[in-house]
Amino acid sequence: MTSPPTIGASELATCLGLSRPGEYHLSELELWARLRGLIPRYDVSDEDEEAQAGHIAEPGILARYGRERRVPVVAGPQLPAPGYVHPEETWLSVRPDGLAPDATIEAKNPLFPWTSLPTHVAVQVTAQIAVAHAQ
Repeated sequence: MTSPPTIGASELATCLGLSRPGEYHLSELELWARLRGLIPRYDVSDEDEEAQAGHIAEPGILARYGRERRVPVVAGPQLPAPGYVHPEETWLSVRPDGLAPDATIEAKNPLFPWTSLPTHVAVQVTAQIAVAHAQ
């Protein structure tokens, strides 16, 4: 018997009902289908240009963070590797972009025109910090 899938940090906003058309790409139905194995769980082939640019920029953002703060930074687990699972809330897993002694790092595309932190990103980062601090 296989263990049930965990909810990833980037999927948590959808679980909380914070997914809005045009604001976040994952609907409740899509998440359900992913968790049931009816559609691929992670498919980077359909990422938009902003997400692709963000993934390309991640190593540079992590390196700059470490250089500016004079701390070592390591990349977080990348797909398809499993993420970090909360020791008590075993339904929650995260894959932060980077880890430093002083921070859990979620690198985002600096060219994306946000005027404030989107709710789904705030939920994602909060989950990542919670899991990282519980390790």
